[in-house]
Amino acid sequence: EVTKLREGVGVRTYIATSTVVLTQDDIADAGLDAMPDQEGKPQPFAMIQLKPDASESFRLFTKQNALRRIAVMFDDNVIMSARIQDEITGGKLSISLDPDTAFDVKKAELQRLVDALKPRAAAAAPAGTGAAR
Repeated sequence: EVTKLREGVGVRTYIATSTVVLTQDDIADAGLDAMPDQEGKPQPFAMIQLKPDASESFRLFTKQNALRRIAVMFDDNVIMSARIQDEITGGKLSISLDPDTAFDVKKAELQRLVDALKPRAAAAAPAGTGAAR
């Protein structure tokens, strides 16, 4: 079996200079899903649905900041830095991790992210009630 060697690529530093664009309060729902890669192996990703107002403000932000970088922060750490290619519409975002990272590691890390991003009321609802108090 041929495996891909992971070589060190160095460190890249970015300085966050703008204000927060989205917070947990802007999230309507978050979940974990998986999709096959080119080799048919499942790759997990976090799917995030924004509330309507947040969806519109994020659309405007991405339109105004196309081709610039955005940092995704979680627990005060940058987990991803991506270049905004174009305006992001529809209020649905997906976050994936390095495809060379082990599936179980990615799944666990993304599940931790999803659990933290779920709306507070839904996370606080007693199991089996189907509604928040």
